[in-house]
Amino acid sequence: MSVDFIITSITLNCTSATGVSANNPGIIRVYKEGYESSAAILEVENVGANTQTVSLSILGGTADTRTVIVDAYDPASANANNTCTMKGTLTISGRPKISTSGATA
Repeated sequence: MSVDFIITSITLNCTSATGVSANNPGIIRVYKEGYESSAAILEVENVGANTQTVSLSILGGTADTRTVIVDAYDPASANANNTCTMKGTLTISGRPKISTSGATA
């Protein structure tokens, strides 16, 4: 049985970083394959724990696949941050998505 789930947080415990700041963060995206526009975003501004609470549904489709993509992303052509580096441990947390449709009390 396949289970849908919801990603609830993204944390990068960053042990080293260069070229990132509050004005020009490094960006990590998490999304279901093919759904980049619905990505959850973590902005990394400094060394240490960088955490973002999110609500990203990863649902099965017609092929019932749930491939999750994690990538580094730079949305801006002006003030681009293509030269930053980040190193650390990435933790993605979530929970099963439980449907209550059809449930009776």
